[in-house]
Amino acid sequence: MKNNKFLVIGIISTLVVCLVGIMVFLIIEISEFTEQPQLVERIATAPTPTPEVTIKANLNFNGLIQDLSEETLFAVNIENGEPIELNFVADTNILDKYGKVIPLSQIPLGEIVDVEYALDSHDILSLQIHPMSFLHQNITSEQIKDDIVQIGTKKLFLDELLLIQNPLGEILPDLSSLNEFDEMLIKGFEDQVYSISIVEGSGYIELLNLPTENGRLEINRQKQLSLNNIKNNTVEVQSGIYHIVLYLEDYLPIIIDDAVIGYGQTYAIDASMAQPILYDVTINIVNNDQPYNISVNDVSYGEEKHLELAKGLYNLDITSAGFYDYSHEFKVKNDMSFQFILSPIPPPPLPAPIIEVPAPPLQPVIPESELLLEVEPIPNPTLNNTEQSLGELNEIAQELANTTPLSEPDITDIIPPIEPELALEPATEVEMETEKALEYKHIINLNTSPNGASVYLDGIYLGLTPVSKNLDKGIYKVEFSLEGYEKYSTSIIVEEEDIQTDYLYVLIPK
Repeated sequence: MKNNKFLVIGIISTLVVCLVGIMVFLIIEISEFTEQPQLVERIATAPTPTPEVTIKANLNFNGLIQDLSEETLFAVNIENGEPIELNFVADTNILDKYGKVIPLSQIPLGEIVDVEYALDSHDILSLQIHPMSFLHQNITSEQIKDDIVQIGTKKLFLDELLLIQNPLGEILPDLSSLNEFDEMLIKGFEDQVYSISIVEGSGYIELLNLPTENGRLEINRQKQLSLNNIKNNTVEVQSGIYHIVLYLEDYLPIIIDDAVIGYGQTYAIDASMAQPILYDVTINIVNNDQPYNISVNDVSYGEEKHLELAKGLYNLDITSAGFYDYSHEFKVKNDMSFQFILSPIPPPPLPAPIIEVPAPPLQPVIPESELLLEVEPIPNPTLNNTEQSLGELNEIAQELANTTPLSEPDITDIIPPIEPELALEPATEVEMETEKALEYKHIINLNTSPNGASVYLDGIYLGLTPVSKNLDKGIYKVEFSLEGYEKYSTSIIVEEEDIQTDYLYVLIPK
């Protein structure tokens, strides 16, 4: 114990001696500085160098991509809503949701990402699709109501919606831009939807130059639309590929396969190329097999018997040498046939026969003496020629001789005038045919269904059906007219034998 005590005392003594020595040294040195003030001032005023401190910091945030290129990223911080612009560099890591490296082209607009970047340079160190973000496809506008997206029993909110874009990459202002044909994809984080992308939107089918409004539009063999119910002849459909058929009354259908309708595009169908349905119209002409010409609506068809005409109203004109021209108006609704009997133009009447009256024969001039001698006595029953004597005759002659001289007697007083005998020629052929025709008169009964139609025979009004008329042999043109029905005209033939006396015609409603 004593040895340790002395050891401690020795150490303390040594330390005290050293401390005193140091103090003496310091006093000596201080005294030297006080003796040289300029040196002290120079040392005191010399600047003290400060070491450079470099601070490098990296930041992370959850954001929504609004725009990007190969060099620049524009994003919005979904936590505070502040936009930021960052730079892509060669060392930028681009990762998918599971940390796998992917190309930048696989990062679309509206994606929710986790971004790490350098604070000083805004260079992107890492860009990753956020592992906790969600994505839902095939969302329709019917699922969006009152800023809520209903997916089954799950509700997602649109309070913080930042982006709506269409298939063309165009930014839409708000939810009112959506319609029933839009099929959407939504992305978000937790229970908030931050972006909506329209995958398939609407296009249009427009009908041009419709010849009629009676018809329908068939889409994909399932949807039938009446043309009367299509506003402005335009139909809105979801973009895609369609089978379209346009049916028009009295026209062949227009069929279009694989019609591609893009988003916002209009597919036009020009109905002017529709082909009308043609009906077979047969026309028979009875005119003793003479040449004729048929014209329909001023278009000449010659002697064509079979015409192909579309539905509509037509004017028929028939001309044939030696026959009256014939016109008829008819309406084509389906296949139909007509027979027209042309009325011949009668020949001009024969000139009246010239009857030559023969001149009366010349009578010889009889001398007076001879005339007296040849005068025969006027027969008188009271006289008896056998009793007259020659003396009496002489007395009479003597008395005549004593009178005044005889004037030349008028030959007509003695010889009665000779009436010429007219040579009657045989009756002409026209007179004989007329007399023969008058022998064949028949009562013809005309009727229609319905009855009450006005009847015109060769342009002369006969009355209302049923009506009867006594007709001679010949060809007659008959026309029927009834309000609400098509006019009908035909010809009837009245012959000598086997004549048809009852006719019934069925009128066609307009």
